[in-house]
Amino acid sequence: MRPTPAAAFALLAITSLGAAPAVAQQPAPKARTTPGAGPSSGAVAFADTPFRVPSLGLTMWLPVGSQIDTTNLLGGQSTFQIVAPNRTWMLRGFTSVSRDTSLTPAGVVESLAEGLLNPGDVRNSLKDWNINIAGAKGAVLDRVETLNLADLPASRCYVALERPDGSQVVSGYTVIRLSPGSFLLFELTCARAEYANARPVYEAIVGAAEIRDPGEAAQERAAGVITADRLLESLNREDFASMLDGEPRYFRLYRPATGGADADAQEVAYQRVVLSEGQRGELDPQKAKSRWTAADRQHGYVVRIDGRFLDADRTVDSRSVFFLSLDREEEAWTVKMRVRDSKRREQTFTETGVRLGDDIKVTVDQPGQPATLGQWKRPPEGYASQVETYLLPRILVRFGAPSVFNVYRYNSATSELTMRTDELTPLEGGQGWSLLTKPHADAPTEVTVLDEQGRIVRRVMPTGIVMEPLPLERLKRLWTSKGLPID
Repeated sequence: MRPTPAAAFALLAITSLGAAPAVAQQPAPKARTTPGAGPSSGAVAFADTPFRVPSLGLTMWLPVGSQIDTTNLLGGQSTFQIVAPNRTWMLRGFTSVSRDTSLTPAGVVESLAEGLLNPGDVRNSLKDWNINIAGAKGAVLDRVETLNLADLPASRCYVALERPDGSQVVSGYTVIRLSPGSFLLFELTCARAEYANARPVYEAIVGAAEIRDPGEAAQERAAGVITADRLLESLNREDFASMLDGEPRYFRLYRPATGGADADAQEVAYQRVVLSEGQRGELDPQKAKSRWTAADRQHGYVVRIDGRFLDADRTVDSRSVFFLSLDREEEAWTVKMRVRDSKRREQTFTETGVRLGDDIKVTVDQPGQPATLGQWKRPPEGYASQVETYLLPRILVRFGAPSVFNVYRYNSATSELTMRTDELTPLEGGQGWSLLTKPHADAPTEVTVLDEQGRIVRRVMPTGIVMEPLPLERLKRLWTSKGLPID
């Protein structure tokens, strides 16, 4: 039982904030004809539904059965990997930025080819382009210096390489200039024997890719940040007090059965949530109030979430407490997760965060490894504390309006500051609201139905998990009837 910190806190996100972990290895759906751009790819069937990378404004059509790994899209990185249905080639997409704003795609391609063909210079030639390859020798198969892809200047090259172990491979690079000094690269890797088959498919995929104007996308993101920032800055103490009911609410998380019967559904988790005014000392429930320091007695807003998540033979118990000072200039939080398996082995993960003014620090303690410390500066606009992030649905419904809101917040599942996007629209008939949430730019969308006060009525996550409020006694009866642990 060795869950990584990222995986552990991704699980915790389900029981604490309702966020789903990033989707990895997504199979492409039903077929369509070969994309119109690029050379013919023969009998290859492409999917009807495109693969999108919102942070890049990128849309791609892929062969049916392709495996897509988007795990490296988290934390501000823009890297993804696609493996052919028959696993004969791999395509990696990533961005890179150069300080040389006069650099052309042809110049990048020349640098890449030289680095690949001169093993002694590989480290210096390729390190700036997110490429790592063992020493090899080979030759350029083809190079095209002037291309136009998605109405942007581009270049391409293919290099045949013989590695020290004797294996023969081909590395292909298509370099597209997004803006001065900013490039999008598509890397093809395949065995030399597969090159003739892989090349036309690779060029069809890249040739049909659509890239939205980065400036236009940036303007939309900025508009959403400004909208959210103005709303958050308009809130006062009375507004916050009106959203903190102080009474616990219980939620059930489950995978619905085909027939819809509760008895046949798969229970995934439950949680207990309390929103209240309180004091900083509540971050440590084990510390007696008589031992509180002056700092512990600081007043503010408190969100406490206790949850249990079932993961195969593991039981994950979590306790999260978030504190925000009344003037909203200080925040702190503790997240503790205990993971137990069927053999009674146990591991504990702890995340401790603190913000004083603009300085944010987060420490993660994990079994068997040194603690890690992350530090950031609060963004000048659109930052939401952990308390405000949890309250966002209520804030948007009660004090906002139908719109798109972008906030920066610390994301435990990615261990980074990421931008969360919420789109609020009224339900037909005016009874409640629909909220579409993307925890970060490249995450799937969560769909939440809210009542007229902004409280959760039903949330559907991309994984198919449904989250609904449920009275405690009904929740106990349901879990007990299925022989599930609810101690």
